[in-house]
This record gives sequence, structure tokens and C-alpha cells, in this order.
Amino acid sequence: DADFETSDLITVRRSSDDATASYTEAEINDGTLLTWVGTGGTDYGYVTTWYDQSGNASNCTMTTAANQPAIVSAGVLEVEGGEPAVYFDGTSDYLDFSTVTAKTVIGVTNMETTSTALNHFVGNSGDDRGLRATDSTTLYKCPENSTSESTWDLPHDGACFVNGSGTTPTAAGHHVVFATSVAGMAVRSISSYHASNRYWKGPVQEVIIYDTDETSNRSGIESNINAHYTLF
Repeated sequence: DADFETSDLITVRRSSDDATASYTEAEINDGTLLTWVGTGGTDYGYVTTWYDQSGNASNCTMTTAANQPAIVSAGVLEVEGGEPAVYFDGTSDYLDFSTVTAKTVIGVTNMETTSTALNHFVGNSGDDRGLRATDSTTLYKCPENSTSESTWDLPHDGACFVNGSGTTPTAAGHHVVFATSVAGMAVRSISSYHASNRYWKGPVQEVIIYDTDETSNRSGIESNINAHYTLF
């Protein structure tokens, strides 16, 4: 957390003049970002870059204004559970990153609705693969261990846990999602599976991707995240 406070987390474009500036965790939380974007009803701040904190420079970016998710909406900082969040509108918002072969994907998010099927939390380029909602009543395939299930979903040969449980959630809510894939799967975007029509709707606070299976560390990772967000 100390590193996050002093290194840039996001670059933001403000709606008033399309100027951009980068902000640390401390500057997001202390009001510096909001002051720069503005606090009026027409003031919006959109994320153009979400910086990779691993040191691998796999930053999430979006240059097209219409596809940029929001961090400030109508002069108010986007938050979920009292913590800042990047809000994806479910219509066109997504962020790209260099293709990663994911064996573990961890997210802190709230999918606001289950009314639209197959919304992607993370996705792949030009196909239907990724960690996603699977139909109109379940948020994730959880657990997803059957070899008969579609290989389109990230944890098709692994497992999925939501708020520490392998029970499939059927209602939207604030979740930490931990999904694994033994074989791994190439992913390259947060939200839509790269410029298609299955966009995530809701706030996103954390996206952590490993190219290794972190099942043995799941409990510790979930506990660490839960200590900050108090989700379960």
C-alpha cells in the first residue's frame, strides 16, 4: 500500500477540456483528483490508463473516449463500500492490456445486474473467452470443475470462489472473485471481450492476474483483500 500511495495508479481525462493527469492512491483518496476534475454536475473523469503495479508494465489503456470507464461522475468520486472504484457502464466501457496467459484471475467488483447474460469481467480478443457471468441468473461459473462445461469460460478446468465460497452467487453484490484455470487462457481486456458487446456493468476496484495457479495461496490472498474491503 505504501508503494501505491506514491506511484501513479491511473491517468484520468477530465470532461471539461479533455486534459489528462495521473494520480496516486493518496491523491485519489485525499481529494486531489476530484478537485482537478471538478465537483459540478457536468464534471466527469474518465480512466485512460490503469497502471500495472507488478512491475511488468502491462498497463490497461483506452484511447477512445466513448469506451473509457469513469472514476468521477457528475462531480462525485466513484466508490463502492466506501473505497474508490472505476465504474464500467455495461454499454461500451473497457480497458485493454497486453495479452496475458492467465492461470489465476482475482477481482474486487460489483456486477450491478444479472439481467444481461455473459457479461465479461476480463476477456479475450475477438472471441467469447474470459471470466464472465454465464447466464441471467448466475454471476460466475462457480465452481467450474466439470470437463463437460464450455472451455470458453476461464475456470473451465479450474475452480472459482466468490467471497471465499465455491457456491454460485445468484444476486449482484460486492465480491472478491478468485478463479483459476489449469491450462491457462489468454486474456487482454477488463470488461468486454475486446470490442464486442458483453460489457461489465458496475464498479471495479482490483484486477490481479497471475500466470501461475495460486490455489495454494488462495486463503491468504482472500484474507488480505478482505482485511481492506471487509466483504465477507
